[in-house]
Amino acid sequence: LMLEEGGAIGTFVSTVRPDLPPSLYREVEEFNALVHKILKPLHEEWCRFELTPSACYGFRVYLPGAFLHDHVDRPHTHVISSTLCVDRDVYTPWNLHAVDADGRDCEVNVEPGELLLYESARIPHGRPVPLNGRFYAGLFVHYQPAEDYALWVESPRDWYARHRP
Repeated sequence: LMLEEGGAIGTFVSTVRPDLPPSLYREVEEFNALVHKILKPLHEEWCRFELTPSACYGFRVYLPGAFLHDHVDRPHTHVISSTLCVDRDVYTPWNLHAVDADGRDCEVNVEPGELLLYESARIPHGRPVPLNGRFYAGLFVHYQPAEDYALWVESPRDWYARHRP
């Protein structure tokens, strides 16, 4: 594992522990490609349209005190997403907070081995409470529409009107 550098982690990850980074990262491109391939049918069944893999991050290991400000992901590539809890050692649940399409706050405790699907470029989400435990390891999978992608980039609302009447 190593410190994550660059834009992948964004500005929304922070920590209350000045002695620790918020997370460590390990990426294996061949593994990520296999994850994309295996999980694509599940994501397509959930959203009901064909997808193209766009990003897979993991493993990211959050450390004690880490938290994520509520945010939405990259609108052009992180359209249909999932978060997989690989493993964790926490003293209290480290819930994912989200605001659903109707504006309601939701808290989800994702257990090891569970996968949560969501529209990460549209649904604000984060983990606003600092991690109370030793670690939380996750994998993050993202797809974009395979069809009419230029329209999606221009106007997701028009894309939905055309493809999901």
